[in-house]
Amino acid sequence: MKVLITGFNDVNGSNGNNNNMTLKEYVNQEGKTSVGWIGYTPLMAATDQAIIDYLFSILLDGIKLNTSNVTDEYKKLFPCGTPIVCACEYGRFEDMKLLITGRNDVNGNNGNNNNMTLKEYVNQVGISSDCYSEFTPLMAATWKEHFHVVKYLIEQCESDPNIAISIGINALHFAAKNGKNTNLIQILLTRITLDSINKKDGNEETPLDWTYARNYSPIRREIITLLRSKGGKANCYYSTGRYVGQGNSELNH
Repeated sequence: MKVLITGFNDVNGSNGNNNNMTLKEYVNQEGKTSVGWIGYTPLMAATDQAIIDYLFSILLDGIKLNTSNVTDEYKKLFPCGTPIVCACEYGRFEDMKLLITGRNDVNGNNGNNNNMTLKEYVNQVGISSDCYSEFTPLMAATWKEHFHVVKYLIEQCESDPNIAISIGINALHFAAKNGKNTNLIQILLTRITLDSINKKDGNEETPLDWTYARNYSPIRREIITLLRSKGGKANCYYSTGRYVGQGNSELNH
């Protein structure tokens, strides 16, 4: 990546178009991912936090974020994303805190000037950087497994893990699917109800179903044990990941 960035406008046209792009333009261009998804910027495709921070350092070069301009800069980076959701999605802890602090400043950083309470602000359903996924800030942080962000939102900001988006998914679904350590799940479980532990998505799948069907981490069995210890039930899958249909009586126990 750094080689491509260093030579983005060399004599061979490393950027593929010889248009003498600026560095910010180059790292913010949209293209295809390895699986053919289009419309992704390098930042949107990045998963490693070190790469994410490096790209942010380029995109925000010379800009000192504060409570009066952080929203404006996030709107430039993610034109159709909700700033607080995107900050949590990318694990940008200090940016998240600035957005929270300035949520109702004189410039209307929340985009609506409605004097939102802290609880209302951190529990809003917004749009992620991909322009279409619905998330609360907590869901976005859980999706990308930013433990320090999840911990802060839960313990300091009244974030509610019981909230589900329109298709029935809550933060625990993401944690059950993507979890590579149980600490993040444990934090969610401190504030979640039994109904939310067994919340069914649009396909009638609970968080435990998501673990059975989609979690391939080394601690998959630990996550299953933890969810079951808190009353978690499966509705569609055996522990092997085999789909057996909705509402199977052998599973729903």
